[in-house]
This record gives sequence, structure tokens and C-alpha cells, in this order.
Amino acid sequence: MKVIKNVLFVSLIVATVFAVSCKKTDTNPDNTGLSNLVNGNYSGELKNSQTNISVTATLNVAALNDSMISIHCIAGSFDTTLHMMLYENQDSIMMCFTGQNFYNEYGHNLDNHNFSNSKPEGWHSGWEGEHDHWWGDTNNMWNSWNNHMNTQHNQGEQHYGGFNSNNHTCNYSFKVKSGSSTYSETFIGAIK
Repeated sequence: MKVIKNVLFVSLIVATVFAVSCKKTDTNPDNTGLSNLVNGNYSGELKNSQTNISVTATLNVAALNDSMISIHCIAGSFDTTLHMMLYENQDSIMMCFTGQNFYNEYGHNLDNHNFSNSKPEGWHSGWEGEHDHWWGDTNNMWNSWNNHMNTQHNQGEQHYGGFNSNNHTCNYSFKVKSGSSTYSETFIGAIK
């Protein structure tokens, strides 16, 4: 009888531990990541480079994970959404395309040396080979934007905007194709 009670007691403990460990985890992004610094709704203007006319605009920034966001810009008949990767750059947070949009813009894919918000453990002075100076600032301090630019981009490849997390502003130039011409719609705004 005592053996049965002990088995039942141990079974109850195991079942409790199992139930707690199988609890659904929170799928929200880590609140300490870069995306948390820029997440929110921005009010501003969208300026057309062809007409030089500005209209009131909203940029909704939603965190997808700690270093990736969705930006949704709405202004008049303009309505577009992009997924962007974020990179620390001293007092700024820069944005770059991801996935197929990265390939469509630059003609090549991201590789495995792309780090957006923290220096990987065990990396001291870069790696051997083509990109052995991936951090790039004069104090030999790691900077994820320099890493991104040095390892993922060719000379002359452009980026179209970013955030200033100190004053909670954003600017981004959306490329728009109309027939055979391309122009930009540039958002400039601050968090509401």
C-alpha cells in the first residue's frame, strides 16, 4: 500500500512538472531587442519625389522578433508593407530588406555572417578571409551595421532609411515603380 502511495505521489509530481514545462510559450518578441526600441505608430509626412508634394502619413511599426519588424505605411492612396531587419549603428537603428526583397534589390542573398543586434560569443577580431574587418569603427568596437555593410553588401549598394531611437523618429524612402520609371515616396515622422 505504501509503495502504491509513493508511486502515485511521484506520478503526480512528474505530471505537474510535465504540464508546467509544456506550457505554451509567449510568442511575443523579446522586449530587450532592437524592435522594441522602434515599435509603435509614427505620424508624419510622405513626400513624392516626382511631384514634390507631401501628404499626411502614418507608419505602423510592428515587432516580428527582436531584430525584425514589419513597416506599414499609409498615406492617401499609398499603402505598402515591408519586413525589415534592424541593425545597431551607434545612436541610430538602420533598416535593410530581408529574404526575397533583399535579393530583388541587391541581386544576391544574405549569408551566415549577418548579425543584427549582438556580437556572437567567441568572435574576437573578425574571421579569416575576405571580410576580416567586419566591425569597422576606429575604437575596434563591434557595430552590427558595419558588420552588415562589410559582409552582406557590395560597394555602392543603397539603404533607404532608419530610426533615431533617442528622439523616436523614422525616415524611409519607398521605391515606387510606375511603368518604366522609378521614383520615391519618403516618409519622415515621429512616434505618436
